[in-house]
Amino acid sequence: MQSVTSEYLTAITANERTMVSQVEIALVDNETIGAAIAVTADEGHNSVVPKESVVDNVKSAGTRRYAIADPYAAGSGDERVFPGEDLYPCTGSAGWFGNSLSDANGDISGGETLELDYGGPVDVRTLRWWANSYLGIPVDFVVSYSTDGVGWTVAESVTGNSAESWDHDLGAITEIYKLKIVITKVNHPTSFAKLLEFEAGLTVDVSDRIKSWEILSEREHDGQSLPIGNASINKLTLYLDNVDGVFYRNSGSLYAPYLVANRKITVWEGVTLADGTTEMLQQGVFYSRVWEAGSRDTTVKVVGWDRGKRMSEEDYATSTVLEDKTISELVTILATAFGLDPSDMVIDTTSGEVAYSWFESGSYFNHLKTLAAGEGGTFYIDEMNRLTFENREHLASKTTSVVTLTDIDDILSATEGWDQARMRNRIVVPVRPLTLGSTQEIYSYQETVTVPAGDTKSLTVYYAERPAMNVQTPVFSGGAHITIQSWTAYAWGGTLVFTNSGGSDETVTSITIDGDPLQELGGVRAVRENATSIGLNGKRTYTLSDAAAQYMQDLSVAETLAEDLRDSLSDPGSEITVSMPGRPELQLADRITAQHERLSLDGDYWITRMRKLHDGAFRMETTLLEVV
Repeated sequence: MQSVTSEYLTAITANERTMVSQVEIALVDNETIGAAIAVTADEGHNSVVPKESVVDNVKSAGTRRYAIADPYAAGSGDERVFPGEDLYPCTGSAGWFGNSLSDANGDISGGETLELDYGGPVDVRTLRWWANSYLGIPVDFVVSYSTDGVGWTVAESVTGNSAESWDHDLGAITEIYKLKIVITKVNHPTSFAKLLEFEAGLTVDVSDRIKSWEILSEREHDGQSLPIGNASINKLTLYLDNVDGVFYRNSGSLYAPYLVANRKITVWEGVTLADGTTEMLQQGVFYSRVWEAGSRDTTVKVVGWDRGKRMSEEDYATSTVLEDKTISELVTILATAFGLDPSDMVIDTTSGEVAYSWFESGSYFNHLKTLAAGEGGTFYIDEMNRLTFENREHLASKTTSVVTLTDIDDILSATEGWDQARMRNRIVVPVRPLTLGSTQEIYSYQETVTVPAGDTKSLTVYYAERPAMNVQTPVFSGGAHITIQSWTAYAWGGTLVFTNSGGSDETVTSITIDGDPLQELGGVRAVRENATSIGLNGKRTYTLSDAAAQYMQDLSVAETLAEDLRDSLSDPGSEITVSMPGRPELQLADRITAQHERLSLDGDYWITRMRKLHDGAFRMETTLLEVV
């Protein structure tokens, strides 16, 4: 459950409540501009954190970014200790700090400058920065932008700021080349200027256009019958008023060029408190896939999927063989390679090291799903846009419910069922131990490859024996002027680039590569059965997939997994589907108590699926799995 105030709980459970929704669409931001941004800054001490990490889309001022802690007080370059407070080590990579210490009043002589160069014209409207009061926030500063890449226009000069974030609306979409901030005072004495993130963007608040939205989120992939190795991609369907036609792609409006894929959509839902203020909770971050509106339509339909969809469309192809890694460490390696920071991940620790692990060239999503299967766990993207990986002990560690839902206050209707297809009473976990073989030829290509005169030729090769370690530089036969420009070896193959310094085309006639392949010399299976259940229901077998079995190289680890799955799947519990007014603070994997007199329900359940709908009012359809 998301953290909320007591005032929120009073308001959300009241007989009458006022629900408020907010939706922002980032048509242009640091994430969509991407690697084109060049960053220059005053940063003599910032050897721990590169200045470029100030554009990594860490936009939560409430998230303490250890990576930009001051090096001054401790003097090691990795941490800062404020008097009377704990030490916060550098564990992430986000943000920027400068190199000039403030005086006792927080003033910085000469100021600190941070500048973003977009490498060309960018259409923006909003200028923003995010900071953190613990780490330090700008108090006095000037933000400027350049419309030609040479001169500067002051957007705003601020003194006496006390907020953790700042934004400025230019009033109209403006073409800029650069963005700059000069910070002359911060809120800590003898400290440095710091920012989590700095950006110019085109973010549109469409809250006043909302007709309705629906979010479907689940711990289990649609169509999966078993809660094993599941992965889900959550979906947003958003309907907006488009009577003015600005969200029609051929309208010629200022927004039209940006109605494309992967525009970030953030959704919040909140409730008005007794004092008239609103407490908002983030419900997810999605990336646009569909903009559906005709020239005469007064409504635009926007469909977005969460980060998991993007992970399903991008391949991880740079894996080497890794030794003695746990599954949670492998998940972290994948998430980091995808570009996520530690604050973007919530990863349960797993036990049992995998002697040899690797990833064939394939999507991040499928690799993560396979790892979840190998752990008997689950992964999905949560409301805060974080990759969430749960081990198989995740639910068992939650021993108390976070809320009680009753048919009097919360449950409008409920249906109960027990899905026989979910039950398994015989678990088979293959064990595939590997050993490192001796050096041998793992690749041989005997066809001709033409390398153009004065040019290069790139080849992606796949070993006949894979995965492989200690891969050597390829040996080839060919033209006198052909040499290997570069060779990058992975577990499954590599990228080989030839160059031809001659004046005419030449050919490579053969290529061979030696390496040490990992070999599977035989296996065994860990089998666990529930004899009582088999006697009543017959054998219902679950066998771990071959892809997931590559992470089972130790019999004791496989036996533990088989026992855990047997115990949880022999009686997977009943499910109920509950329609309710809606509690935006609830999250997947929450343990809740459901009480329904007519159905004789009075027990604890896990939230496995939520369908949230806002159409002026807010309501939810929630699937609950019995705690057994």
